[in-house]
Amino acid sequence: MATLGHYPTPVTALSHAAERAGLRAGSLLCKRDDLTSDVYGGNKVRKLERLLDEARAKGARRIVTAGAVGSHHVLATAIFGRQAGFEVEAVLAPQTATEHAEEVARVVSSLHIATYPVSSFAAVPLVMARRLSARGPAYLIQPGGSSVTGSLAYADAATELAEQIARGESPRPASIVVALGSGGTAAGILVGLEREGLLVGSDGKPPIEVVAVQVVDPPFGSAATTLALALSMRRRLGAPLSRSAVARLSHSLRVVRSFRGPGYGSPTAAGARATELAALDGLTLDPTYTAKAFAAALAEAATAPGPVMFWHTLSAAAPFERLLAASPALAGLEPKVRRLLRAAAPETP
Repeated sequence: MATLGHYPTPVTALSHAAERAGLRAGSLLCKRDDLTSDVYGGNKVRKLERLLDEARAKGARRIVTAGAVGSHHVLATAIFGRQAGFEVEAVLAPQTATEHAEEVARVVSSLHIATYPVSSFAAVPLVMARRLSARGPAYLIQPGGSSVTGSLAYADAATELAEQIARGESPRPASIVVALGSGGTAAGILVGLEREGLLVGSDGKPPIEVVAVQVVDPPFGSAATTLALALSMRRRLGAPLSRSAVARLSHSLRVVRSFRGPGYGSPTAAGARATELAALDGLTLDPTYTAKAFAAALAEAATAPGPVMFWHTLSAAAPFERLLAASPALAGLEPKVRRLLRAAAPETP
């Protein structure tokens, strides 16, 4: 399998954020997947290693994917897909206009991939189907890279964490908090923890819980869809399906909906505060995914019986800023792409 990233990514204590938030020392950890790549990091790098290998094995010449206009997944697929020699096409849907979403849209524009704007997420499947049948062999990468193939990368990432715990490089967390969008990262971590025996108590140690923070609008990002993906991954791995396995996965996953705010991509006050606290330990967050997830991690750490691990899924600032420096101004975007950046809905008090 081609390796795009640097592993293992480190686990660090967020001591400054914890202190400022009034949390006990050692209560807040971070799995630094923002450091997966010096080109562009975040959680998509692990997934794309598997997905691009599969595309190549199937003889594809084009990659067809989709996401919001400020999608980190689309950006990562454009970078690494083109680097691997594929043509990349992306169907783009509307998103709340934040500074970060605008910057991502600018970087995607600078990569000169073929983009197909649509008026809503409901229109995405039809346009993707048309692009897949348009010309030549094409490979579909689902939004977020969250197919069974892509999500298995996070089962391996959970094994990576288990090895760090065994080597004493990381405390064993009581819970792992991660943003829940397309569900592949959360489902993969869940399956990987089960494979490593960390979803059941052993040697007097309690099981690790996966806390998935919903950042997308219903019906997306649900416990049911995440568990369904996890069960499909287990089948791919040859694990037998039983009632006890389903119960174990279900009891180990908790979906938190209270940090989503007005909707997908809309900033929240809790997210803004979380962004300020994360910066004390050198982390960069975005208002769509990681700010909301870290806000949930802070709340979790206030009551959890042991350390809470925030699994960081956004690229570190330095690689992104290098890409942004070579990108056009917002006014330079194609009008049909720029129109996808919509005004934010007000947050309910």
